[in-house]
Amino acid sequence: HSNGSILINGEVTDQVSGCTYLPGEINIISKCGNEDIGGLVQILGVEPGGNTITLLTCDATADCISPPFPGDINITGLVKSYSITSGGDLSPANKPAVRVVSLLGAVNVNANSAEPFQDDFATGGSSYDVYPGLLAWVDNNSHPGKVEVQAKNNVTVNGHGTDPTGTVKKSFGAIASVATSSLAPGGIIDVRSLNGKIIANDRAFDVSGKNKMAINYARINLYAKSDIILNRPGATANFNPVMTAAGTVAGDRGGLNDIQSVSGGVQVGVNALVTAAVPAGTGTVQGINNIVHCTGLINNGTITPAPVVTSGCSQIGRAHV
Repeated sequence: HSNGSILINGEVTDQVSGCTYLPGEINIISKCGNEDIGGLVQILGVEPGGNTITLLTCDATADCISPPFPGDINITGLVKSYSITSGGDLSPANKPAVRVVSLLGAVNVNANSAEPFQDDFATGGSSYDVYPGLLAWVDNNSHPGKVEVQAKNNVTVNGHGTDPTGTVKKSFGAIASVATSSLAPGGIIDVRSLNGKIIANDRAFDVSGKNKMAINYARINLYAKSDIILNRPGATANFNPVMTAAGTVAGDRGGLNDIQSVSGGVQVGVNALVTAAVPAGTGTVQGINNIVHCTGLINNGTITPAPVVTSGCSQIGRAHV
C-alpha cells in the first residue's frame, strides 16, 4: 500500500509447496498515484487452489501528496494467478483470479512484446509461451478462474503474435482466463470502462478451450460507456484472434462474447477476428457473439458465428468490483 505511485520491475510472488495449504492474496494499492507493473506479480497455488491478485488505484484526494496523479494502471509485465487445483472441484472459491481497478483513471495492458515474458514455461508435462498481461490459469479439470478489469477512463489492451524465434509453443491472449487440461474449461473475463472506451489490438482477450465439463463457464464481457474498438494491426494471422471464446476441435463447446456499448458504437477493424466458433463435428456446440450498440456496428473484419446484434442506448450494470 502506498500514498504515492508504485513501480514494480522485479518480482512479487506468493507461493506454497506441498498439497495442503492455500497461497495468500496479493494486494497492490496506490492511494494517490499510478501503478506501473513491468516485472512479475504472481500467485502459485497447488492442489487446494489459488487466490486473488488485486491492483487498485484510488487517485488523488484532498489529503494526498502533490502533484496529483490520474491513478492509471500500466502493465507491461506479467500478472499471473496460477493453480493446479483438485480435479473435479466445481467450487468457484479459491480459484485463480486477477482484479485490476482504477477508480478514477485508465488501465493499459501492453502485452505487445515480440518475445514471451516466460519462454517455454513448463508445467503439467507441457510447455507454453507466456506473454505479458493478465492471466488466470488453472492446470486441471476444475472450475476455471477469472480476470476482472475496471476503469473510469479508457481500457486499452495491446496483444501480441507468436514467438518469432525458437520453437513456437501454445500461448494465451493478453488478458486470459484458461485451463490447460483434458476438458479445458475456459474462464471468465470481465472488462468495463465506466466513462470511456475499450480499445483492443491483436490477441487481446482469450477464454478459448474445449469446454467439455458439465458447465460451460467461458465468457468474455466487454462493457463500455463509449466505443468498443477491436483491431488487428499485426501483419499476419498470428496476431489473431483479437477476442476468442472458441473451441479447439470438433465436439467442443464455444463460449460467449458479450460486447456492449452504452452510448457509442462497436468497431471490428480490417483483418480482426472475433470468434466463439467450434469446428463442425459430433457433439459440437457453437458459441455466441452478442453485440449491443448505441450508434452502430462497423464490421470490417470477421465475427464468427454471426453475431446477435441489438441497437439501443441504455445503461449497463456498471461497477462490479
